[in-house]
Amino acid sequence: MARPRTLSPVHKLRNDLGLSRAEFARLIGASERSLSDWESGEEPRQAHARLLTQLVRLHATASTVMKPEFVGTWLRTPLDALGGLKPMEAIERGELDRVWRLLFAVESGGYR
Repeated sequence: MARPRTLSPVHKLRNDLGLSRAEFARLIGASERSLSDWESGEEPRQAHARLLTQLVRLHATASTVMKPEFVGTWLRTPLDALGGLKPMEAIERGELDRVWRLLFAVESGGYR
């Protein structure tokens, strides 16, 4: 009897965020081919590994202020607090700190 397949950490993160392969690749600044390799078990390079670690933390934090299954929708939603950007767009632009500040404000009750 075959054992159930275990998802790689990268594949699990993409699933947890509810993003397509194309969206996730764009979010982390990688090709879909690289993402496919990582989802198959290859290790990402250090720069991507750091961003992936940040995204794991971001998902965990966002999941404390919203249902985990809504995090992907939130990432795709334009927000006034980000000047109309979607959190994904801010991350793609290298502005992850803005997304963190927003999450911390929401988490502490400072954002309405």
